Amino acid sequence: MGVGCVLFEMLTGRPAFQQLEVTGSSAAVRRVEPDWSSLPADTPPGLRRLLRHSLAEAPRKRLRDIGDARLELDAIHDTKLDQAPPATVRTMAAGWLLPVAVVALVVLLALWKGTRITSQQNPLEGGVSGFLTDWEGTEESAEISPDGTLVTFISDRDGEFDLWSIDLSTRESRNLTSGIRPFDLPGILRTSGFSGDGQRLWYGVLQKPTMIMPRSGGTPQPFLEQDARTPSWSYRGDRLVYFKPTHEDGDLLFTADASGNGARTLPVTWPSSEERKLHNHNPVWSVDDQWIYFVHGFVREWNQRDDMDIWRVRSSGGAAERLTTLQTTVTFLAAIDAASMLYVARAEDGSGPWLWALDFRSRMTQRVSSGLEQYTSVSASRDGLRLAATRARPTTSLWRVPIVDGVSDETAADRYPLAGAPAASPRFGGQSLFYVTAPGTGDALRVFRNGNASDVSTRTALSEAAAPSRDGRWVAVSRKRDGKNRLVIMAADGSQSQTIARSLDVLGSADWSPDDHWIVTGGSDANGPGLFKVPLDGGTPIVLVRGQATNPVWSPIDHIIIYEGRFASGQTPLFGVKPDGTPSPIPALRVRPGGYRFLRDGSGLVYLPRPESLDFWLLDLATGKSRQLTRLVHHGAIRAFDISPDGRHIVFDRTKQNGDVVLIERTQ
Repeated sequence: MGVGCVLFEMLTGRPAFQQLEVTGSSAAVRRVEPDWSSLPADTPPGLRRLLRHSLAEAPRKRLRDIGDARLELDAIHDTKLDQAPPATVRTMAAGWLLPVAVVALVVLLALWKGTRITSQQNPLEGGVSGFLTDWEGTEESAEISPDGTLVTFISDRDGEFDLWSIDLSTRESRNLTSGIRPFDLPGILRTSGFSGDGQRLWYGVLQKPTMIMPRSGGTPQPFLEQDARTPSWSYRGDRLVYFKPTHEDGDLLFTADASGNGARTLPVTWPSSEERKLHNHNPVWSVDDQWIYFVHGFVREWNQRDDMDIWRVRSSGGAAERLTTLQTTVTFLAAIDAASMLYVARAEDGSGPWLWALDFRSRMTQRVSSGLEQYTSVSASRDGLRLAATRARPTTSLWRVPIVDGVSDETAADRYPLAGAPAASPRFGGQSLFYVTAPGTGDALRVFRNGNASDVSTRTALSEAAAPSRDGRWVAVSRKRDGKNRLVIMAADGSQSQTIARSLDVLGSADWSPDDHWIVTGGSDANGPGLFKVPLDGGTPIVLVRGQATNPVWSPIDHIIIYEGRFASGQTPLFGVKPDGTPSPIPALRVRPGGYRFLRDGSGLVYLPRPESLDFWLLDLATGKSRQLTRLVHHGAIRAFDISPDGRHIVFDRTKQNGDVVLIERTQ
């Protein structure tokens, strides 16, 4: 806002903001907003808009990037073609509009950084980084000891995920859990870490107790309660904080002494009753132990476009305070000094994940990773001078495996015959296959038909699978516009794009009715969350279910829509509803969010039980019984899948992070 203030003062001769003393029983100072009436009467409307956006008090109302800024600059010159501008405006334009535009451009360059930290405030400025690993496979979830001498991480170097360590003085690596095999595929939660004194290691995965052992390895012992997750010790080392998931009240935060004894719920006051029912992940302490920072919000889909932000609360409890307005996937937090924190998050458009920095004093944030370097974790030593992170080079590919009466093993799986770029998030419409290339970097939504691939859309990163119509002529996607996720439909060649159901902030993936006249989607309207049936003729969306309901799939034989409820502990329950809104009971089942698709005849549901699942199961809707369909080997995480048009194969993606551990050493 600084350059915007200068421009305002240059035009009006008075400061943009003033400080007004307020007297009374307790003196205070409040900010007086700009006097917009003091702008010259002939100031172009576009320039007025630019100033209002650049000087807005709320960060979310300011210009987000150079693209928004360019639109405002262009609009400075906007006039109707059939109406000549007033003489005063023409005179002004000839005299000083160009210099103002130049100054405005300077403003925009500042706005290009948004509410971000300047380069002088970049906490990694001048730091040195280097790889600690360069192994085949994937390294994830790096953690550094409080004294900065040992780094641990999860790696599949020996074929399965184990906890490894690297001594930074000798660079010797060790497999600490060989033979124990405690780990599944890493996800959005911290899976390991150090005790406050740095002499012990903890690790844990969903549905299993947290374990603790000496940092040099040894026999692990159970630690904390069964459902306790992601413990973090205070900087003094005398207390720890962790969270426990609940189905009714969201995730609760707990504090205990250094040994995990004397646990009590951390009393948190939320701004609304809905906030307290959401997730609270990966808590960490401030360097003075006065605050607990944590990731709070709604998990939309496993490791996809979540609605999360960084919050904090006093370590003694109190009102929860929001520090960011990211509304995206946020995972690992690392406080590096009293003024700043590093964290891993996706960008607003779903791209990433990237490495970011947050300045506590200004509440400003900036991306500190460059290029297309994706980061999946970050951790800091107690003095904040040494950082351990994992940097990923994701690769994706499409595979298929037959659906048979028995169980198909890895020998039955093969690459899907698709030439060209990497592919993920497969969805069939008619005989056409829609997929995303290089998810997370903003690459294209493509369609493969008749042996040829072509672009449908290259405009934005898509974190959720597209939803093609049953005949493959149309496709629906979710795009962020005006701060909400909008439902956009377009022809299969990318033409005739239009936004429908503008009253909805859509959530998760969507699906089409068998006759292609309706789209069903989760989301929220003015009355709150629900499941909505959207007509394609522009009519008002019809509420099928009120409450949390996302990722619907519409049966090919029309009689039932299956959707998911509240996500907790890596799984979500499934429910059924008829197209007229009548509840339709289904066998009790908990699955990976978004991980289920109907068989082509509608008789059963293929699903993935958990986020880390590598094998598919089939629920027979008539009998209510499930059976295992596949027994696959770990060749990457499965993000999304669909059933081939002939109903004989499961077509799925495999994503390998190809991550390595990076050591970053900061200057004092």
